[in-house]
Amino acid sequence: MREDETESHQQLLDIAFAPLHAAYRKTARPSRIPSRTSRAIVADWDERLVGAVSYYFQDRQVRLFALAVHPDFRHRGVARALIEWVAGNVCSEGHPVLGLYTIEETGNVPFFERLGFHTVSRRVAVDAASPSGGPVHEVEMVWGITKPFRE
Repeated sequence: MREDETESHQQLLDIAFAPLHAAYRKTARPSRIPSRTSRAIVADWDERLVGAVSYYFQDRQVRLFALAVHPDFRHRGVARALIEWVAGNVCSEGHPVLGLYTIEETGNVPFFERLGFHTVSRRVAVDAASPSGGPVHEVEMVWGITKPFRE
């Protein structure tokens, strides 16, 4: 992501994530994402920012976060293209696994499964809650591992 795309990137995140506020809210706990070392890539269409994903390195994994596609450009392969770009250009011998966390209550688990991710763990989220303050569930997923998850 270029420096001049920061404002457009934030606007995209605001638009794309607005519906998720019905499912959960972040709590005041500090984020586990190292902002100094995270990177973002973007997808544009006719000079308009239509998608983005950020990532960071953790242990031997490339961890995705903040995958966002503008509502007008969903179901066109933008998310898949962003994920495949990270897999092909960022994953390496030192970081061969592509992983992410998602909140189960958003309904995103089946979406990520269609993209080739598999659940490796599920737990009550420590940094998010439902709008009423109740628990929500964090699902850890990885790309390309075929071993099924069992609770």
